[in-house]
Amino acid sequence: GKRSKSKGMTSLHFRGEKTYKSEPVPLIHANPHDFSSFFSDNEVRSLILNGDREDSIEILPQSEVSDKIFDLWIKQSQIVGGLHPSLNDDVVFRVNTGTINFSGLKIKSNSLIGVKYLEESDESNDTIKPEYQLVFIKDSPIVKGPRVLVWIYNQLTGSNKPTKDGTEKEQTVRAFSRFSYEATPDGKSFVFSVQSKLEVIVEFPSLLLKIMPVSKEKAEEQGSASVLKAMGKDIEAVLPKVRKYYLKTFE
Repeated sequence: GKRSKSKGMTSLHFRGEKTYKSEPVPLIHANPHDFSSFFSDNEVRSLILNGDREDSIEILPQSEVSDKIFDLWIKQSQIVGGLHPSLNDDVVFRVNTGTINFSGLKIKSNSLIGVKYLEESDESNDTIKPEYQLVFIKDSPIVKGPRVLVWIYNQLTGSNKPTKDGTEKEQTVRAFSRFSYEATPDGKSFVFSVQSKLEVIVEFPSLLLKIMPVSKEKAEEQGSASVLKAMGKDIEAVLPKVRKYYLKTFE
């Protein structure tokens, strides 16, 4: 059902969906099993997660993956169409997704991203199709700056307050990426591919929207374009790195 609107707030939806492909890569691994061990290499996983940033990514120790986080991971996977995560094989990463600076405040965003690795084998032509599924679980802004500013920020955004019935606020970001590969028609090369979709829902003061020079639709269109651009910047940085790592591994 629809969640109740906070008074005087409007939901803006920004969406982006796109498939990205690397430059063709000469197929130089000897057999499918070599390819699957390349794909499941932790280095490849780190390259995929790190995008355009040199920032930190770290695996959340299993002891820190609370039931709450795991349940949210399951819920987010269902919403975006990903497979059910498993605590034994799949991992949660904490990724620093950038810093926003304004008027003395530094807001760092840390996201938790669930990473699932899977392989589909096709007996008929002896191929293995490896794939990573990345699901955005939640983000947690870390606010630094003068104490009074941090306090005001928290009051304004309700950052540290649960909702009335004690539940967490509904997640406002949905993101899902599938990292795999596709053979080219001649069978001599292939491309690494990333299918990504991202949706961001922003609660925006209705009054502010009324005095802005754009309609709600136009604002959503502009915001969606900017979401797609940000998404593309990261993924387009990833693909050449993975391609290079493949060539280095098998040459």
